Amino acid sequence: MTQKEFYMVFLEGQQTPAYKHETLDSATKEAKRLTEMHGAKSYVLGTITSFKMPEKYVEEKCTVEELPF
Repeated sequence: MTQKEFYMVFLEGQQTPAYKHETLDSATKEAKRLTEMHGAKSYVLGTITSFKMPEKYVEEKCTVEELPF
């Protein structure tokens, strides 16, 4: 399954970005706003790829007849 891309804004010297912008336009506007407000350089970050762990346990149901003993 392909995940929809998103964008985040990083303001140099500040905390890690947390808000996911759905469009490049939205992220660009926010980057400009933050740069004007704080006088710091901002970056628009875009998704390239993601990774996730599979479930730790996979449960499979069985019946008594399927047991080997």
